[in-house]
Amino acid sequence: HDRLKGLLAKKYGAPSIDGKNWSQDLFKDDPSHIGTALASGHVTIVAVWQLKATKIALTAWGGNFSVNLGINYESTELEELSDKKAEQKQLDDL
Repeated sequence: HDRLKGLLAKKYGAPSIDGKNWSQDLFKDDPSHIGTALASGHVTIVAVWQLKATKIALTAWGGNFSVNLGINYESTELEELSDKKAEQKQLDDL
C-alpha cells in the first residue's frame, strides 16, 4: 500500500483523503500490528486523489486472515449518468 501510494502521489500529488478507518480498536495504538489489524478486518486503509475528470482510490482491507489491495479509477464526468442509471434500475426493481 505504501509503495503504491508513494507512486500515485509522485504522479498526482498528495491525496485529498489519506487515513485509516478502524472497525475495532484492539491494534489501533500499536503500529507494529497494522498487518494483523488488516488481516483481521479491524482496519481499512484508504487514500483518494480527486483529479479533474477522475477519482482514484487506493484501498487496503482484509478479513479472515487475508489482505486485499485495490486501486479504483472512477470517472467524475460520467458519475451523474451512472447515478441516473443506478436509480432507474432501482425503480425498475420495485
